[in-house]
Amino acid sequence: MDTDPTDGNGGRHSPNNHRAFDLPTMTYLPNGKIDDGPLSTDRPHTAKVFGYYRLPWLGQNTLFSVSQAFYEGTPINSCLAVAGTASACQWVEERGNFAKLHRDPSGAIVKDGVVANARGDPYLQTDIAVRHEIRVNKDRENYKLVIEGNAYNLFNQHAATSYYENIVPTNLINPTRPKRFSGDPQTDWGKLMNGYNYIDALNGTGAFGGAAAQTSLTLASRYGLPQTFQIARQFRFALRFMF
Repeated sequence: MDTDPTDGNGGRHSPNNHRAFDLPTMTYLPNGKIDDGPLSTDRPHTAKVFGYYRLPWLGQNTLFSVSQAFYEGTPINSCLAVAGTASACQWVEERGNFAKLHRDPSGAIVKDGVVANARGDPYLQTDIAVRHEIRVNKDRENYKLVIEGNAYNLFNQHAATSYYENIVPTNLINPTRPKRFSGDPQTDWGKLMNGYNYIDALNGTGAFGGAAAQTSLTLASRYGLPQTFQIARQFRFALRFMF
């Protein structure tokens, strides 16, 4: 029975399903706490200013306008893929905090500290526009030739708008336990949902070592680097006849 036909076959097709239908690890953090904190699009401090001036002259009109955006940067997180799919993130230092990591000569991943309340660059953008209207028929006021010009990101700011947050580019944390039944994936869910040392998990050491050791993983070379940027400066022009 499809009880929610609006979810695009996303999984809520039973009276017992709800928005937490996905992997249970996605609601927890490696420290065992419930996942909570600022969302990836969080910008608590923003401002946008808009102004215009209309200049009438010789029966024509020219409109000058400018807008200025001031946005705080968005949070930078550290995502650790666990159990099942690389999209099933656990935020290793909670949302909005960034774990500083590097690989030592032996290939082990080493933690260098945590940047609390980590955020990207502030987003600043200036847009301007000029619109000129020419009356082409003195008997019909609605007949106009309109010339427009728009400049977006006038000063060509290049703020990073997102960062590569995946600690490992491939594979995931998937500790195993003895098989209990036919078809058992043998994932040790208890180890992933009751608090664990994520550095041990990445390196296959500590509680993640031994007979059922987690394979040691490789730190992503792009980890923590910008991956998308503010759109470059653009100019657009238009010529239209209005009637």
